[in-house]
Amino acid sequence: MKSAFLILSALAASAAAAPQSSGTTVSIQRHATDAAPGVRAKGDVASARARFAVNKDGSIAKRGQSLLTNGGNSFYYTTVSIGNGQVFKVDLDTGSSDLWVPGPQCTSSDGSCTAAGGPIDLSDSSISDTGNTFSDNYGSGSASGEVYTGPYKIAGASTSGDSFGVTTTEKGFTFAAQGLLGLAFPFTQGGATGVTANGGNVPITALGLQSFGFYLSNAANGDKGTFTTNGFDSSHVGGKFTFESINTSPGYWLFDISNGQYNAQGTTGDLSDGGSVTGAIADTGTSLIILPTNVVNAIYSAIGAGSDGSIDCNASGSVSFTFSNTAYAVSSSSYVLPNGDGTCSAGFAGGAEQQGVAIFGDVFLRNWYSFYDIKNTRVGFAEARH
Repeated sequence: MKSAFLILSALAASAAAAPQSSGTTVSIQRHATDAAPGVRAKGDVASARARFAVNKDGSIAKRGQSLLTNGGNSFYYTTVSIGNGQVFKVDLDTGSSDLWVPGPQCTSSDGSCTAAGGPIDLSDSSISDTGNTFSDNYGSGSASGEVYTGPYKIAGASTSGDSFGVTTTEKGFTFAAQGLLGLAFPFTQGGATGVTANGGNVPITALGLQSFGFYLSNAANGDKGTFTTNGFDSSHVGGKFTFESINTSPGYWLFDISNGQYNAQGTTGDLSDGGSVTGAIADTGTSLIILPTNVVNAIYSAIGAGSDGSIDCNASGSVSFTFSNTAYAVSSSSYVLPNGDGTCSAGFAGGAEQQGVAIFGDVFLRNWYSFYDIKNTRVGFAEARH
């Protein structure tokens, strides 16, 4: 029965219409840091694991509406316009589903409220207080406040009026973005307390998005990229998309890897590690590829990495991953990460069995353009053109 379901899901994904390259594209930038790529990536692992927790049946393992942690300063950001043209820098997050920005009464012990710019002007006649409150608790921070409604727009997509958060307290957001815009589906399990818990639509619904896409630059071009709504950036797509069906019930963009395989320079194996991890997420807010520990140990051995992930900076050869039918190769130029001291680390980390989901972050997404097809509940990957 399970095999039949997977076959039908794959057929459904492939039968949907091919995505259109039309849409609106804007530039995105990752938060700046003085840390070398390898150091930054290793510092990101704990927070990345905390962001995603899924039970074997696909339900949320813990927390509720907005399952976000401060991603080790790893998010990419762009701007959103709220109300009568008020512009804010916001992190784009495929792992949560709230939009919030700082309010004039926001207080924080670490400067989060004012770290990246000023608050929203609540005298704007186009926005109004709903009387509801929200509280988003993150692995290394938090944001809470009041729920407002009003128009907002991003990358050519807009809503004439829907819910967003105005913070009164923040902690752990001392970076270049003032707020956050989540691009996931509604989180309906686990006692939701987020912006839309008492009404309103999550951003992808409020904005009427049919799809969106991400391009992340290669290492030589720094931490830049593009974000496209209702289409994809054809200038950065080098081939056809192949698709994985999505299970939206947890809220995440969760796809199946129960029959997945890895190939590390001729060493092959079960990507799910005997079913210990059956789902995966492609996430722009995570640096590494996080897999079951046994899988990572096998990959380390095959590519000549030490048990701690240390690797020769001149290592070569690709590692590929097959989720359903297509093998997606990750080059050594992406997974060999310099530590800034003449040493390097491999861009893979174990522990996926702890949160019940594998995460394919920047190391994967620099090689593969990601297309999030909301209309057809699928995620697609095509070779990234740099």
